[in-house]
Amino acid sequence: MPAYEYVCSNCEAREQRIGGLDDHTIICDQCGQVMVRQADLDTLLASYSQVQQKADSLG
Repeated sequence: MPAYEYVCSNCEAREQRIGGLDDHTIICDQCGQVMVRQADLDTLLASYSQVQQKADSLG
């Protein structure tokens, strides 16, 4: 599983954790509030890039 960066919505603490595709929110160890997974532009665009490369190779 990949490592994701999370930011607390309350105290702005940052953590990296191993997570699955459905682990968008976790609980902050420092204040107990919700932490939100940060979007990684490379990860977001990776699937589009792979599809585009395949389409380009098909002509």
